Amino acid sequence: GIVRFTHHESGVIFSSERNNYNVNYLCSYDNRYIRYFKGHNDKVTSLSMSPADDGFLTASMDNSVCLWNLSSTTPVAKLQLPPRYTHPYAAFDASGMVFGVMCQD
Repeated sequence: GIVRFTHHESGVIFSSERNNYNVNYLCSYDNRYIRYFKGHNDKVTSLSMSPADDGFLTASMDNSVCLWNLSSTTPVAKLQLPPRYTHPYAAFDASGMVFGVMCQD
């Protein structure tokens, strides 16, 4: 899986590869799960935390890119890529206002 630290002191988000394709939000201080983000149907290929706020991006082998907020278990937005593109990767720029998506075709 992929692991990223959040802006919160003990917060970590990571992709799951066992039995589901969720992204999990964990408090590392007391080792408890805060939230489970469900929106992908295949392996998560990238996970990018916004440098500006509590938003984050995920891309998946199901050819979708999701924009999330740590406060909600459902995506803020979901981009479904055309089937001819594979292995998507999404990341924020340094401002957190723009993101890019790269795929193989």
